[in-house]
Amino acid sequence: MTTPSDRIGLAVPDDDDAFVTEDLAANWGKVDAYMGHFVVASALPGTWDTDQTGLKVWQVDTGLSWTWNGTQFERTAAKGHLGGDSVDSDVVAAVVHPTVVTVVEKEVDVPRGGRRVEVTVNLYDLTYSAGATRSIGVLKRDATVLQEWSFGTGSRSITWLDNPGEGTFTYTFAIGSDTTGTTTVEAAPDRLATIDVVEV
Repeated sequence: MTTPSDRIGLAVPDDDDAFVTEDLAANWGKVDAYMGHFVVASALPGTWDTDQTGLKVWQVDTGLSWTWNGTQFERTAAKGHLGGDSVDSDVVAAVVHPTVVTVVEKEVDVPRGGRRVEVTVNLYDLTYSAGATRSIGVLKRDATVLQEWSFGTGSRSITWLDNPGEGTFTYTFAIGSDTTGTTTVEAAPDRLATIDVVEV
């Protein structure tokens, strides 16, 4: 007598069962309908069409999951945290914007798939001296300026969404003063200045 398999209910015969073509056909139908993950080492399958709509691929080398939409592969989910860094001592910028001093930066590898990247910078405190009244914060991807902000004193948390595409990029947060004087990002081991890059 056949018994169903644990996961998808395939008909499993015992040694005394006769060969039944209907059971074999039903088993193959269940296997064909089961949308499990296809595991690939690197390259995604290149011959799929509308019959494979909804099937998923797990890519071992990148740790990414892809879903076939009938026409192309779409990323099933974000990879998540791509990297971050911190500084634990004061960063002093005795320069006037557009000249800036790097506070914190991180190089990250962004996988292919077209998802956005969220960059977050946290600062414990900003202070001024010698005539400076404002700080200009600059966020860059490599040499490209993504955004600038004008800050007063105090703590700051800044988030920016970017679409860099696939590749290796360095995100940098830097500061300069609005006028002649000095801006200081205060930091210590328990009051870090941080940058984090997350795929969303």
